[in-house]
Amino acid sequence: MENFVLKAKIIPNSRRFEIAGFDSSKELKIKVKSPAEKNRANLEVIKELEKKLKTNARIIQGFKSPRKKILINLPEQEALEKILH
Repeated sequence: MENFVLKAKIIPNSRRFEIAGFDSSKELKIKVKSPAEKNRANLEVIKELEKKLKTNARIIQGFKSPRKKILINLPEQEALEKILH
């Protein structure tokens, strides 16, 4: 199966989980309720993406940074369609 690496910018401490679209640098902005401490924001990102995509996802770069690379077990087009709808 083809995989896709998503570049994302995580915004912690938001009112709710929200996929806020792409910014000018082509990173997907993802708002999470969890704080950026004790891995909570990372866990929320993965849990919510997996629920939305119905497949596995994992952070492969940026564990301690708001900018992350997330490996998604779907082809790029299919992953983007599910994320943005």
